[in-house]
Amino acid sequence: MGKNLVGHWKEEIIFSLRKARITV
Repeated sequence: MGKNLVGHWKEEIIFSLRKARITV
């Protein structure tokens, strides 16, 4: 479950970064 949690966390971070780039 640890790996799954880390994978989800990475996806959330990447998604936020992409959104921020598009906004900026």
